[in-house]
Amino acid sequence: MKTKSVYILLTKSTTICSKMVYMATKSEYTHAAISLDNSFDGLYTFSRKYKRLLLPAGFVRESVYDGIMGDSDDMNCAVYEIEVSNRTYKKLERLLNHMEYHKDKYRYSMPPLRDTVRLIHRIERNLHILQEVHILVLLQALRRQVQQFRPPFRNIFL
Repeated sequence: MKTKSVYILLTKSTTICSKMVYMATKSEYTHAAISLDNSFDGLYTFSRKYKRLLLPAGFVRESVYDGIMGDSDDMNCAVYEIEVSNRTYKKLERLLNHMEYHKDKYRYSMPPLRDTVRLIHRIERNLHILQEVHILVLLQALRRQVQQFRPPFRNIFL
């Protein structure tokens, strides 16, 4: 069976959005793109539509040679090559072309990301409070055990 390669590019930039994603996930990489060839000139991803504006954002086709990726010389990245059958490759190609043609239907929304970051901070704060409460409960239990402890001998020096 003949195969073709598909490439997954994972990156972490220094943009505000990337920092927000990192705060929420603590992942080594904060952005993913897919390319149907090893030139990486046609990457399909969800990203900002204009280089200088965070919004609007959505499904875009970009290149590693321009835009945010082209401006960054020290961006952390990883590339994965995945071999797929010709049939799977054609399905993926049709899907990506369909998404690009209907890109106005695929929007990238900041509020869910902001809400996710807030939720993670709330969970972390609550975990910290729970840890403090847990420590207090343990200290109180330990104090009760110490107060209830009676040595098995008498103090003969009194």
